[in-house]
Amino acid sequence: MCIRDREITATVITNNIINQAGSAFLSALVQQTGKSLIDAAAAYLTFDRMLEGERLRAGLYALDNMLPAERQQALLIRLEEALQSLCHWALLHDVWGSLAEKGIETLRENLALFYKTIGGVLPAEIWAGCKDEAAALVEAGLDTEVAHHLSLLDHAADFLPLMTLAEETGGDFYAVAQAFREIRQLLGYGDLLKDVERVPLRDRWDRMARRSLQEGFETVVYDMVRVVLKDHQGNLDALCSLRKQKLRRFQALRESLRGQVAVNFHPFTVLLNAAEGLCV
Repeated sequence: MCIRDREITATVITNNIINQAGSAFLSALVQQTGKSLIDAAAAYLTFDRMLEGERLRAGLYALDNMLPAERQQALLIRLEEALQSLCHWALLHDVWGSLAEKGIETLRENLALFYKTIGGVLPAEIWAGCKDEAAALVEAGLDTEVAHHLSLLDHAADFLPLMTLAEETGGDFYAVAQAFREIRQLLGYGDLLKDVERVPLRDRWDRMARRSLQEGFETVVYDMVRVVLKDHQGNLDALCSLRKQKLRRFQALRESLRGQVAVNFHPFTVLLNAAEGLCV
């Protein structure tokens, strides 16, 4: 392929990603992860193929005049948000190269196993909501498999951490997913991230601080799961019994923030430090 042909191909690929993910997607991914534009684009295209993005989009476009436009748009945005999460995690944690070597089919097989497992670890009400949404999409005219995949996209961000930890620790998807759920509950992870989101942003430094905190708490969960699986055979209570003082400190700090909207990110920086202490 000559230089001119490569330039045309690169332009077409970039425009395709921009049309689907937005004009700021690639530049933001490069800035947040420190990786190259080429790696960012390659990650997006790989995960888009893994999720069968083209098939999902085609299924949604086929529902014109059968599904409200707002609903179609919301589902398309959900797909792009899932892709953003996958790309960000893979690039930030320096596992993009090893994932790319697996090939699309292997990634799809692992994703299918993840989807089969997830119903057993999600809270009952959330899993019921996924099934109800899939059923509604099928009733609107969508293919059953496509509807099922779309209903689970909100949880796709967990796929890569679970797969990576399953391979690293020799555990199965279910054991890793269960450990993730238990540790997130212990830390109050969901509410914690919501509290971080409530902190007012004054400038770009605040935006970067928020992103850094979100990544930090995400890493704490990941590291705690690794420790529980590798050193305690999946028994979270065993880890907690060895970290009683550190856990009490974290919980006391967390409780002192409950019901408040922090004026800056300082309290969460202290809380993150306390959470990191639970991993060592």
